Amino acid sequence: VAGGGYHSLALRPDGSVVGWGLNGNGQTAAPGGSNFTTIAAGMYHSLAIREDGALAGWGLNTSGQIDVPLGNDFVAIAGGGTHSLAIREDGSIVGWGAGLDPYGLISGIPAGNDFVAIAAGQSHDMALRADGSVVGWGNNDYGKTDAPPVPNFGVVAVGLFHTFALEQVDTPAPSSLVGLLSMGAVALLAQAWRRRRIG
Repeated sequence: VAGGGYHSLALRPDGSVVGWGLNGNGQTAAPGGSNFTTIAAGMYHSLAIREDGALAGWGLNTSGQIDVPLGNDFVAIAGGGTHSLAIREDGSIVGWGAGLDPYGLISGIPAGNDFVAIAAGQSHDMALRADGSVVGWGNNDYGKTDAPPVPNFGVVAVGLFHTFALEQVDTPAPSSLVGLLSMGAVALLAQAWRRRRIG
């Protein structure tokens, strides 16, 4: 399931995509077929990865956010406000859209081939590296791209004015709480950050 600005998507077990909610720009009208493996929703646009690793995009395209790059080597996607991100098989991030790129959402994409997850927001983005560290770029109002120095995040997500990540923590077994969360091996601790507005 993926949630956008005013619409939602779901990936069926047969690989087809169903959408609902606001559809003023065709963002819920997924392409036909049953060969999708991954979905993402932006503000007014939607994205998917096909079984062959190619990308598909539909919905609003005022800033090029659905002008997906060519290739069959994509493993992760994220839809933002007026831009989109993807991770290639080699672990690099590619971005498109964002019009004039006022926040550096495209020009600020970090270099490297060790990324395993991405999250795209309205004006900031975050990425998770294979070593568990998180890097952010774009508009840093409220400190939303200032990730804490935690070396073992497992998941990252963004909102309009904040970022959220789950931290992987090794714990001794047995632990009843940990057992409920993760079968006694690894617990996940939530970390959220933003700067508080003063005045």
